[in-house]
Amino acid sequence: MLIFISYRKQNRPQVDQLSADLETLGNTVWFDNELSGGHTWWDSILEQIRACDLFIFALTEEALASPACKLEYEYAHSLNKRILPVMLGDVNNSLLPPELAVIQWVDYRQRDPSSTLRLGRALMNLGPAAPMPTPLPVPPEPPLSPLGKIGDQIDDPVLSPDAQRLLLSKLQDFIDDPDTRKDALLLLRRFQQREDLIVRVAQQIEALLREAEPVSAPLIVKTVRQPSLPSTQPARTQPASLPETRPASTSPTAASGSPTWMRSRGLWVLLAVVAVLIAAALIVPGLLRPGGDTTSSDPLLAGPPPTATGDIIAAAPTDSPTAVPTATSDIDSDQDGVPDAQDACPTQGDQGAGIDSSGCPIPTAVPEQSHAPAELVVWLATSTFDEGDQAFLEEMAARWAADYAPGSSLKIVPYSDPGTLRDAYLTSEAAGSDLPDLIISYSIPDFMPSGRMTPWNDLVDVNVYNQAVLENMRIDGLVYGLPLWIDSNLILIYNVPLMNEIGFEVPQTFDRVFEIAKEAASSGQIGFADYFNSTFWFLPIAYGYGARIIDDSGNFVLDTREWEDAYAFLLDMVSTLKDESAVPMPCEYDCVATAFSEGRVLMTVNGHWALPEFQAALGADAVGIARWPLLPNGERPRSLVQGMFVAVPAGLPEERAATARSLAHWITTDDAFITQITAESIHLPAVSYIPFDDPLRTAISAALENSAGLPYIPGDGCFWSTLQTTLDRLLAGEIAPEEAAKLTQAAADDCIAAQQTG
Repeated sequence: MLIFISYRKQNRPQVDQLSADLETLGNTVWFDNELSGGHTWWDSILEQIRACDLFIFALTEEALASPACKLEYEYAHSLNKRILPVMLGDVNNSLLPPELAVIQWVDYRQRDPSSTLRLGRALMNLGPAAPMPTPLPVPPEPPLSPLGKIGDQIDDPVLSPDAQRLLLSKLQDFIDDPDTRKDALLLLRRFQQREDLIVRVAQQIEALLREAEPVSAPLIVKTVRQPSLPSTQPARTQPASLPETRPASTSPTAASGSPTWMRSRGLWVLLAVVAVLIAAALIVPGLLRPGGDTTSSDPLLAGPPPTATGDIIAAAPTDSPTAVPTATSDIDSDQDGVPDAQDACPTQGDQGAGIDSSGCPIPTAVPEQSHAPAELVVWLATSTFDEGDQAFLEEMAARWAADYAPGSSLKIVPYSDPGTLRDAYLTSEAAGSDLPDLIISYSIPDFMPSGRMTPWNDLVDVNVYNQAVLENMRIDGLVYGLPLWIDSNLILIYNVPLMNEIGFEVPQTFDRVFEIAKEAASSGQIGFADYFNSTFWFLPIAYGYGARIIDDSGNFVLDTREWEDAYAFLLDMVSTLKDESAVPMPCEYDCVATAFSEGRVLMTVNGHWALPEFQAALGADAVGIARWPLLPNGERPRSLVQGMFVAVPAGLPEERAATARSLAHWITTDDAFITQITAESIHLPAVSYIPFDDPLRTAISAALENSAGLPYIPGDGCFWSTLQTTLDRLLAGEIAPEEAAKLTQAAADDCIAAQQTG
């Protein structure tokens, strides 16, 4: 059997061993020994993929991040080649692409007789080879370095603040890659020469260049401080909209305040202190209400309203503070020393976190008590916190320590992503090594059912947090993590100029979406493009039909009429869009996002994470956000929100645990910290009393008003991989909606049973 191995050069030693074992088993192995470049090299690669009997993907984090490896396995998949992932290093299974996530992989991380036996069994159990399609799919272009394109963008005469932040974020990724680090640093120095850089970008460039010097330093960042900050809590205020500019040598350049992934520090912190003194406390009611749809016709638009009419999102005016109830007597019922309007409220006096919808003060979130000093260790997933965020976390921890645990300090241990943090925790636990006092990550649900984390229900008032996002962390009614922010997830996004040019309103129903797709196709446009053959894109539709993943007992409920209706609608939608040439099917995520960024698509569904790229490509005013259209059953799809959480491991000494819990509670409820950490992001605060007035987040919040929380799913991989297999078979015409529901239920149950017995 002729075997092709796709790999990354950092893994060459393991690939050599794998190749030797495969040849010992009687196979002929081909893999690229040169790893050079150019069209001739790439044509040779593609020729070998077409000729192979089996495509092996050397599964490592480096290979998953490689554009060349991605093109290779996607091409093999399009050719109907048998694909066998062979794991050579630790990877986060939840990050596997769809083509690999649904395939059983072989664990070859430790080369020994048992791994060779597993490999041999996998080869023996391969299914029959399928014929390649006729005609053959178009071969992918060579994976040229994207650094050339970034260099061109750096030289653009005008770079908006959003474009600067996006470029810096991309350069950071290339600096972290040993293959591209040298060239990326050269581009970073060229980027530094621009005279229109905003302050935050200029500061981050300087920090990156300083770190690029060959200095041996541990990964751990440690801060031990005796803070000189005031011991009073900062007033809860409306965040100010602050300019961020860097004076040029010729003329000052104004910067916009559009939300981005990057968050400012330095000058921002100083200005925020001023804002605390001058801004008025406002309330944003109804953030991400988990229940029901709304029939309100209020405009919800992000950015300047386009000329088209209909359900288009517009910047909503900030709600005025609710009037405080009038005092009914001179009796000081709240015993705050002042007989006033607050005497009509619960016993919170005039203190608190602002005014609620009834006009009463919201209770101050942080308990006013002191805790024993401790050097707390926090493990942090740095894929969601940049260095500025880490520094700000240290500053705020110092403020907390001054008020609630004098003498305490914070030691941050950063990890590259949530999966790496999770694996390190489990490894340290098994080895009896020291574990952290706090965890900040998306991956905390992986620890929940084992009793590793502390439940919060009897320790704090969990009702101050958004209840939808708490579903991520809730098992049997117990909440195991406190949310820092809400990830807004999937929303309807549209191209404002294209919609206006063609004269379309944002559609209220999916039937109208299909009509627009037909009309747009007749004029050479793509009316609606999406990625509904992905599980995460399909789930809001299923929830819109009333489907659930698990019941109250934690069992899968996947064989129901609601799931059948959702599958039937998906088939109908895909068929209609194909007929109207809306978008080539199947079209993967990059295909859809690229088409929208290039201005060829009127509407799409994507996540908040795509907005900075879309705005950078099309302009901030050209990207609109709206509610999902209505399904045929009259309901809207329900986006499933997630969040970033803080958790405290169980089993800590009680005195130390109390100190850690105090810090965790404080950073998830303190308005100054939450406002700053989300100031320029498009994450939403997870507590209702933290106001925001930027149009984009206001629009996202309105568009997600009927969202649901993604529940904790036992046997997580069982559900996601099973559902993806079902969608693939459904869209390939192999099964009907009724069969899809039954097969998904049976396969998920079998997977759980295998995990429990294995």
